[in-house]
Amino acid sequence: MNSYDAIIIGSGQAGTPLAFKLAEKGRTVAIIEKEHYGGTCLNTGCTPTKAYVASARRMFDAHNGEALGIAIPAGAKAQLSKIKARKDSLINKSVAGIKDGLEKNDKIATYFGKAIFTGHKEVEVAGEKLKGKDIYINVGGRPREPKEYDDVGALNNQSILELTELPEHLVIVGGSYIGLEFGQIFQRFGSKVTIVEMKDRIISKEDADVSSAIHETLEKEGMAFRLKATCLGAKRLDDGRVEVNVDCEVGEPVVHGSHLLLAIGRVPNTDDLG
Repeated sequence: MNSYDAIIIGSGQAGTPLAFKLAEKGRTVAIIEKEHYGGTCLNTGCTPTKAYVASARRMFDAHNGEALGIAIPAGAKAQLSKIKARKDSLINKSVAGIKDGLEKNDKIATYFGKAIFTGHKEVEVAGEKLKGKDIYINVGGRPREPKEYDDVGALNNQSILELTELPEHLVIVGGSYIGLEFGQIFQRFGSKVTIVEMKDRIISKEDADVSSAIHETLEKEGMAFRLKATCLGAKRLDDGRVEVNVDCEVGEPVVHGSHLLLAIGRVPNTDDLG
C-alpha cells in the first residue's frame, strides 16, 4: 500500500492547483482522475462553451454588421464541425499541459481510474490501495438526466458539444444559465431554438428586471419561449423528430423539434465513492 501526505480525488479546478501547492510545500501527493485531466470546467464546461460563445459572437457580428457599415453579401454560415475542431484543439492543449506538469513533479503521483473508499483514509484505484494523511474530494458533478428521457436520445451539456451538424430545431428544457447559454449559441449558429421553462420567467434566481432584460434580448435574436410549461416527458417520433409534452397554461401542450437538450440542473459525483 502506497502512503501519501495527501490524496486528491479529481483533477478539476480545485484538485490540480491544490496538488501543485501541496507539492510546493514539500508534501507527497497522489492525485486520482477517472476521466480527463482538468475536470468539468476544462473539458465540458467553461473552456468549450466559451470557445463556442466566441464563434457565436462572430456569427452575430457578421449578421448585424450593416449598422456599422459592414455587409457580407454572401452571408455567413456556421460550420459546426470546424467550430468543434477548434474547441477540441484548445482542450487538448490544456489537458496535455496539466498532464505534463503533474507527471513531471516528483512530489506528485498520478493515478487514472475510479477512486473508492475502502477504509479510514484509504482508497483503491485501478486495483491499487492508497493511504493518505489527508484526503480531498474534488469530484465535481454531472448533468441531471431523468430515466424517462433515456429512449429519446436527449442531449446534455457534454454531448451537445460533440455534435458536428447543426440541429434544425433545438428544444431546450430548462431556462436557466446553461440552457440559455446553449440556446443563444445555437440560435446564433443558425438553429431554431425553443426554451421550455416551468417557472414564469427565465433565470428565476436573478432579479425580475434582469430576467426580463435577458428575455427581451434573446427574443429579439429569435429564440422562442414557453414559460409556465412543465415538461411531462418526451418521445421520438417515426419521422425522427422529438415531441416534448408540457403541462402549460398557454399554448399547445406539445413542442416539436429535431433535437432535445436537457438543462435541468446537476448532481454531485459523490454517490459512487464507496
